Amino acid sequence: MKNNNIIVKLCLAFLVILGYFILVYKLGVFDFIKESVRSSTPSPDGTYKSVTVDKLFEDLESNALIAEDEYKGKYVAVTGRLSIIETDYISLMKFNNEILCFDSVNCYFTKDEQKNVIKEMNKGDIVTIKGKIKKISKTVSCYYLNITEIPEKS
Repeated sequence: MKNNNIIVKLCLAFLVILGYFILVYKLGVFDFIKESVRSSTPSPDGTYKSVTVDKLFEDLESNALIAEDEYKGKYVAVTGRLSIIETDYISLMKFNNEILCFDSVNCYFTKDEQKNVIKEMNKGDIVTIKGKIKKISKTVSCYYLNITEIPEKS
């Protein structure tokens, strides 16, 4: 009888935890990440600092504070390997073929024309994305960027 009681309690705990995560998702608790990287205008002077995904993460690993000063809020043209294509963003990875590489630059669409260009591209393509870096996270090893111009296939 005690074993059944424990199983019931575990099932209830699981359902409560699952309900919590569903509620958090539905309420959009983490939407601040999407919203903080959504709106952007092109570089005021038309210039973008050219950089590769490899260089961004080399700088982040070397000294996160310097990387933040160098890139956060700045306009960049990032070149990397297209690894994820989603409905609201794409992700660029390093050029090397590391199997367990989690370093990524998540590039959020700000206009439908950008999506139309990406539709013609494939995972693995080398692309250059122009945009403004809105956030850098050393914890999840990720840069968040608003796309400000039409992406280019390299």
